[in-house]
Amino acid sequence: MAVYKMIRIRVHDADRYAAFAEAASAATARHGGELLFQNERDAATRILLVRFPDAASSWAHYGDPEVQQALSTAKGSFTRDIVALEGGS
Repeated sequence: MAVYKMIRIRVHDADRYAAFAEAASAATARHGGELLFQNERDAATRILLVRFPDAASSWAHYGDPEVQQALSTAKGSFTRDIVALEGGS
């Protein structure tokens, strides 16, 4: 069953966040995820909707070593809220 993640990101340091975003985007593709929607309200706030094929893929994305390394490097450059919903096709 598909998992949809709605992510609200507040960017505090655009340069450091950019490196994280690149790593997370590559990992999304590796784990079968698809960016369905991206809305940049302004330079500091982003809204994303990402679909993963299943919960295992979603968790694999979160635990991806490159994502975890990028999170560590970008610590403090952004804050985010993530809501994950399982269902749909």
